[in-house]
Amino acid sequence: MPEVLRVIAGLGRAGPATYGGGLRRAEVPASMAAIDIGVVAVRRSIAEDVVLSTKIMEYMIMGKPVIASRRPILEQYLDRDSLVYFEDGNVQELSEKILELWRNPARRAQVVAGADAFLHRHPWEELKRDYVGMFRDLCV
Repeated sequence: MPEVLRVIAGLGRAGPATYGGGLRRAEVPASMAAIDIGVVAVRRSIAEDVVLSTKIMEYMIMGKPVIASRRPILEQYLDRDSLVYFEDGNVQELSEKILELWRNPARRAQVVAGADAFLHRHPWEELKRDYVGMFRDLCV
């Protein structure tokens, strides 16, 4: 992280975003509750293309609108009403999506409502049962 901060400062890009350091596990929920928008920016890879991010689910459960890099697994489950997409590595598009949500409370509410609908269609207890069952089947 120190190197990232040096690069940002060197580019003259320091601004409203700050890095507050690491958090203890017990501090994470309060920190997430204080944010306006969740951003999950990952580089596409064979693994990332098939893994549904728990961070996305955490933001959704906390009632936060989410912006995430476009990946096949996400598009399979989450439409544009439950998540805002940007192309991996496209910093300009990510910036535009952040500003779009920040400036538009109605769009934020639409994304949160879409995420809530997704969470109701896929309750954690059901997903957990399937996930544990998959491992149980593999170990037999």
